[in-house]
Amino acid sequence: MLGVIVTCDFCCNSSACQLLPAVGDPIRRIVALRLRRQMGVNLNFVIFLAAVVFVNCGNDFDFNLPTQHVKYFLFRRPDIAEKCRADKNCPYNLMAQHLDECWGYEPNCNFGKRSYSRKTIKCSKKAPDIEKSRNAFYYNADFGLIKKHNASLVELCSPVNLGDTSLRCSESFEYCYAKNIFFNFNNLKHDINGKKYRSDIIGKGDVGGRCKFHERKFKNLALDAYDGYLQSWAAEMKYFQRFPSFQLNGNYCDVIFDQPTIVIKLDAGINMYHHFCDFINLYLSQHLNGSFHQDVDIILWDTDASPYFDIFRETWLAFTTKPLIDLQDFDGKRVCFREVMFPVLARKVFGLYYNMPMPDYCRASGLVQAFSHHLIHRLQLKQNGPLREKLRVTYLVRSSQYRIIMNTNEIVKRLKADPQFSVTVAKYTLDIPVLEQYQMSHNTDIFMSIHGAGLTHMFFLPDWAVVFELYHCGDPECYRDLATLRGLKFFGWEDETKVQYQEKDVKNPKFTNFYLDADEVMRIVHLAAETLWENFWKSFESKPKTIIGKDHLGNIYYVHDHTDRTVKRGYIPADRNNWNNIPVEWRAWLTGRRTDPPTELEVLSNIKRTNETVQRFSRNETQDVKLDSEKKMHIASGKRPYPKLKDLEQSVQSRKCIPGPISRFYKSVDVMPVDLNRFSIRLDQRPLKTPKGRILTVDSEPLALCIAVEWSSQRANVDLARMHLTTLCFTAIDNPNQLTNGQVVDDLLKHLESDTIFFINDQLPELGQMQRDKWGPIIQWATHRFGVSLATPSVTMFPPTLAANSVATMRQYFLSRNWCWLLGCKFAVDSLNSVLLTLAACEHRLDVTEAVDLATLERQFQTNRWGRIEWAHDLEEQELRCRVSAGLLFAKFACLE
Repeated sequence: MLGVIVTCDFCCNSSACQLLPAVGDPIRRIVALRLRRQMGVNLNFVIFLAAVVFVNCGNDFDFNLPTQHVKYFLFRRPDIAEKCRADKNCPYNLMAQHLDECWGYEPNCNFGKRSYSRKTIKCSKKAPDIEKSRNAFYYNADFGLIKKHNASLVELCSPVNLGDTSLRCSESFEYCYAKNIFFNFNNLKHDINGKKYRSDIIGKGDVGGRCKFHERKFKNLALDAYDGYLQSWAAEMKYFQRFPSFQLNGNYCDVIFDQPTIVIKLDAGINMYHHFCDFINLYLSQHLNGSFHQDVDIILWDTDASPYFDIFRETWLAFTTKPLIDLQDFDGKRVCFREVMFPVLARKVFGLYYNMPMPDYCRASGLVQAFSHHLIHRLQLKQNGPLREKLRVTYLVRSSQYRIIMNTNEIVKRLKADPQFSVTVAKYTLDIPVLEQYQMSHNTDIFMSIHGAGLTHMFFLPDWAVVFELYHCGDPECYRDLATLRGLKFFGWEDETKVQYQEKDVKNPKFTNFYLDADEVMRIVHLAAETLWENFWKSFESKPKTIIGKDHLGNIYYVHDHTDRTVKRGYIPADRNNWNNIPVEWRAWLTGRRTDPPTELEVLSNIKRTNETVQRFSRNETQDVKLDSEKKMHIASGKRPYPKLKDLEQSVQSRKCIPGPISRFYKSVDVMPVDLNRFSIRLDQRPLKTPKGRILTVDSEPLALCIAVEWSSQRANVDLARMHLTTLCFTAIDNPNQLTNGQVVDDLLKHLESDTIFFINDQLPELGQMQRDKWGPIIQWATHRFGVSLATPSVTMFPPTLAANSVATMRQYFLSRNWCWLLGCKFAVDSLNSVLLTLAACEHRLDVTEAVDLATLERQFQTNRWGRIEWAHDLEEQELRCRVSAGLLFAKFACLE
């Protein structure tokens, strides 16, 4: 049965969809060919059982282009722009009304102020003639290349009647576009001895169509053509012939491609630098063709015996939504195309970007930048920066045998020690999906690596990023030129005396390893950082904004004038090197916790009140010390008053350090810095105090914010029993039981001897085996981590006896920790009944959920066996996780005064 296929316009000359009979749908034919070849049976009767309808037009205005590219595309395609202007539902209707900006290669647009590249190309003032240098760069490394191809396009075969063949090619057959053409692949003869880069696939009579053939033009074009495999299509097109009897139907064709098709020869798919020459020239060819449809078939013209190996295969998602097709599938077949494009190839003479002569004095090709933005958009990479106080550094490490930096660990340690950097050490192996690699590179400010194809990731870097080639390995121009095209600031190695080769007398530096001077690396990285900060500052100052106010420190606060920005509020610090010195009232406005900006009077009044509170706090502490001293003297004299009931209640309450239930007595909760490094929690602008009247201050802003969340989430009553971080802070500051670090450590060691995971329930063999399997690895981890000898899981009811040296080792480990860490750890241990599980969570061997699950293995086993009370068991598990999380957070962040 014949299916029906609806096809959309692929060439810029087409205007309407056509309804065509699916005489030989290529996808189904390919499936049949592959299965027949593998299984030796004819499956056509299975594949063609039913009629199939393919609708590929979709939304006429769903271009899937970066928003900033749409206006240029509409200028390039006036037919689509006219439809958009006439259709009120077109999302770009308003934009289409006034189109005055262009790519620059269109017939009615020159390389002037309206062109895309005029805004991107940057030329040095050192150029003898800046305008001449800019034009040279444009025509040799930018959209001017497309202008050259357009100017050299020749009509080699013209249709006479509807359905006839047409063929247009540019100089040397570097680019061709055809309609209703056929190729005969009888000479493909694909077998295990097939060779790569064959030029003998197409011979006389193997390519042609029915048309008016312009023989003189054809001979002139072929006379000067070079036929390198990855340079042009001359080896295939030079045999084109006119066939008056040709008709594009099932009688003449074994396979028919009714959909628009791209046929492409590819460079090495395992090398990013070479393979992206394919992608960028395909993008250039789409500009030539005037269409960026993804509803296209792509055939990989590869003559190798084995299938084309492409480790960057996901990148094709930017060009097609269909599976790629191998040329080998057409062995011995005559294949016909209704519309087909043969794009510019990767190693075109003086093309992008392989062995391309780089024009002097200028950088930032608009074509390369547009290609980069196009990939980032279609591969849906998300940008999460830049960060306000950190530069994101990605250090790419090679996984090959050569070009390894032997002192990488030293360099990375130095980078991580610098507080202005957030460092990621990346190793882009086959285990990491390609799109994840692209995403990681896209969220980078400084990208650094030694000479290698991995530096091609600069296509995915943001426009402001900096590239640092750690060492050029004897080829200093390669990636410097690529960064110049991309418009990125490039830093290379400068001092050869500060590089040490692993081996002496190396003939080719690309086949050895290196030691780099760490001081020199850091010097260049700091230069890159200074460049970035300066660029951020210039960009920041140039953006339109409305000034809202200024504080007493000189910080200026503003809102963005553009409503489409995600960040609406910001500030300009008085000191560029200190972004943290802002009043808490303005911080609340910046983060959206208050809508109205604070007044200067309000800020100064709060500062005065804070200073008075700090002074009162200091006086109270001095007075408390004095009273405590007098009380001790009074008790020592033997005169102790008989306690009253009120005193006893206060004593019990102070030991618990948790007051009884109280109604919520406040409306607002805020975090206020007490000084440069300390924070307090404010309830209605009053500082939060412990049960003993001490002001609660912490040295960690994250912990202060967490405590504030606990207080702000309370409803009618303040339930301190569930405010674990607050009660831990109260206990740590007031220390109602007057415990010392040593006493807490003794308690932890007692828990260690009776740790839950030392005891196996052997009455239930299945449970016992589960406990051995789950708990055993934790005990082994602790043994290796702390260098101690621990008991193995046992069925005895009596606690194991730990070796004296193991107890001493653990005691030393605990005593090396501070008071707050011990309290947080003790809180988690009491919840889990396991010291080892708590330590595993502290050391990131387990997360909280895993630690709780291991601590409650028996409970989970029993509930799975007998059933669970849904809400009760769920609530109990969540409460346990909250308690453990609070203990671990307190241990990590708390440092109290």
